[in-house]
Amino acid sequence: MIFLPVIGLYFLRSGAIPITRDQGINALKKMGRNAKRAVKEKRSMMIFPQGTRVSPGVSTKEKPYLPGVFFLYSQTKVSVVPVAHNAGLLWPKNSFIKYPNRLRSKSVTIQILSEIQPGLSKQDFLTKLENIISNSFGFGGTNVSIIFTKFDKQ
Repeated sequence: MIFLPVIGLYFLRSGAIPITRDQGINALKKMGRNAKRAVKEKRSMMIFPQGTRVSPGVSTKEKPYLPGVFFLYSQTKVSVVPVAHNAGLLWPKNSFIKYPNRLRSKSVTIQILSEIQPGLSKQDFLTKLENIISNSFGFGGTNVSIIFTKFDKQ
């Protein structure tokens, strides 16, 4: 997303953590360092657990969650807040053109889902994440973003 016109520059200027997928384990290490720095600075992070926006209706069997989502969860040791949305129905992946006439409301619906506390095993985390998302409102095409955040409980 860093290479998208206008919005890519915004992401970089706002402190987004770019991911260079072709660098394998080195990309994960760099992402981990940057994520820990973001937590120290009390900044939230967002990731698409499948590595990208996924077309509506695509299951985790077809496009599973990538290792990066658990890697960030295990490295940062902060809460995760899954967010489900239907933006893919209005603005499909790999399309610059938006299609607002596909829905009656012509607006994106977002649902903030149950927080996942740190400390779960990989299998428990991924199972819980998938269950929370699959039980979110079913408008026939959920896209998912995961927000890692450090809440100051005061």
